[in-house]
Amino acid sequence: MPYVNDSISDFEIIQLGRKSYQVFYKSPTTGKVWEQFTDDYELIENIKNGKALISNLRKLKFICKLWKQLSNYLKIMAWTVISM
Repeated sequence: MPYVNDSISDFEIIQLGRKSYQVFYKSPTTGKVWEQFTDDYELIENIKNGKALISNLRKLKFICKLWKQLSNYLKIMAWTVISM
């Protein structure tokens, strides 16, 4: 399957409060949706103000897709260390 470039239309950004956002990413190939909360104000503002560089979109996609998995992994590792 060919690689599909990230697009601003793949994201939905909802401002929850001052410098707090909920971001939804919908995969253009599978249709699967990921969500995450972020306070990366600079990244969100750059994207919202028309500076949606590929690197910014990829970082936002990383936040949505992988950050939750990474944080769960770190929690498991912390419990493993505590249990020893």
